[in-house]
Amino acid sequence: MQTSVSRDNVFFDARLAVRGLGIASATQRLTSALYQSGHVELYLNQSANGWTRKGKAQTILRSGLIDLSPRLDIRTRNASVVHYFGNTAPQVPDARTLITVHDLMSVRSNSLKGRLFRLLLTPGLQRGTNSRIVAISTQTADELISLFPAIRRRVIVIPHGRRGGLFSTEDRTHILMFGGQSDPRKRIGLGFSAYSAYATMDPDPLPLIVLGRAGADTNFVRRQVSSGYVTVEPDPSDERVATLLRTAACVVYPTREEGFGLPIVEAGEVGTPVLCERGARIPSEPCGKHVVHVNGTEPRVWGSAIARAVVKGPIAGSLDHLPTWAQVAKSYNDLYDEVAK
Repeated sequence: MQTSVSRDNVFFDARLAVRGLGIASATQRLTSALYQSGHVELYLNQSANGWTRKGKAQTILRSGLIDLSPRLDIRTRNASVVHYFGNTAPQVPDARTLITVHDLMSVRSNSLKGRLFRLLLTPGLQRGTNSRIVAISTQTADELISLFPAIRRRVIVIPHGRRGGLFSTEDRTHILMFGGQSDPRKRIGLGFSAYSAYATMDPDPLPLIVLGRAGADTNFVRRQVSSGYVTVEPDPSDERVATLLRTAACVVYPTREEGFGLPIVEAGEVGTPVLCERGARIPSEPCGKHVVHVNGTEPRVWGSAIARAVVKGPIAGSLDHLPTWAQVAKSYNDLYDEVAK
């Protein structure tokens, strides 16, 4: 009978996974599921003391999952499994190393951030001949293998999960858009223009609520939106985001590229339609039948899609193809057992 790896023998390093909105949520969901399964604790470097984005560090701290001990080197050395979660890896990993790669957007970039990610990730992928590599989507797995053909046999896909049982029948009172980053790939301007076009088509348009600091430039908003009513919430709590997702008629999501798209999943969990560009590089895993693919980037086409989504209403059962977070945690636990052999 196989004995599972004990909690004390798994070192979970999420130092670079806690910074983005989607990755931070995934870290929180996964570590909670792993902790409930009794197999792992989450450890963060001391530098994580300053992490306060959306209160997620405090949420995990309250659940007792984080040990901010400065002697992480000792824990790493004594661990049966070392799991790097979030586009970072040791320079010379060994057979007990597990690396989860979220996306390769930064790795492909020639920016300073891109060069940093290549420095952190590439040597670990190429040198760790015995380590295992998890990709969170088939898109990321295919791209990893394309960049590093020698790692093909070490790559496994474990997508992010869903929570289930959250479909909402509440009244839908607004349009929602995520504006947490000013990254050009998010195309926040297209989202504002799309809403403005929708507002000219509907005699009584629903208001637009923008979440995140990238939408806090009121002059920019005024230049983009000529009709309708827009409010910006630069730093909403997790509870507020959940409420707004449950009561949104649709989510406008004009991103050019996503690593996974956890906000798409969390909208689908409550039945909220999500509008994405048909040609965007978004993994297939989060895209259930609640995702509406819009052709091109013409604001009036997007505005018409918003109007149709408002009339159509919520969509149930869109994410049954995704595993639950408990199933994701089991997949990782099984992998921990394999790596620890």
